[in-house]
This record gives sequence, C-alpha cells and structure tokens, in this order.
Amino acid sequence: MKETISTLLVMEKNLRGRLNEISNLAQSSTSRSRWGDSDRIDEPTYDVKKLDKKCSDIRKALFKINREIKTVNASVTVEVDVDYDTLMDAID
Repeated sequence: MKETISTLLVMEKNLRGRLNEISNLAQSSTSRSRWGDSDRIDEPTYDVKKLDKKCSDIRKALFKINREIKTVNASVTVEVDVDYDTLMDAID
C-alpha cells in the first residue's frame, strides 16, 4: 500500500491508541478478588491469546510504518534560511 507521510503519521497515532486499548483489555481481562475467606476469580471476557496476537500484529505494523517514514526522511533534504549557530550563541 502506498500512502503519504501524513497519512502514515495519522495511522501510526491511531494504531498506538488501539494498542493501548487492547493492552488495557488484556491487563483487566482476568481479575482475582479476596474478601475474607472467599476467593473469587473473574474469567476473562476476551481470549488472552487473541489479544496478545492482535497487540503483536499492531506492533509489527507500527514498526513497518516507522521504518518507512524514517527511510523517506533520511533521503529528503530541506533548505531552510536559518543561521542556527548565531541564534544559539550566548548572549553577551
């Protein structure tokens, strides 16, 4: 799939949000409660293996997007009319 850098950056942001959502589901999927002498375990709502696979797939996609953005950025040069050294000099 060919996309613009701007589109990839939006996709990356959305995928990071989705990864956080799924990670939170995985963490809260199983809970254990103790109250006095009773012990209660809530069964997972989602299959932990499927959640882990989805997280892994999203991480792979984020890696590929990030790699492509960095590859393109490494080959692009931009001309900017700024005297960085003078601007960063100490004030006398």
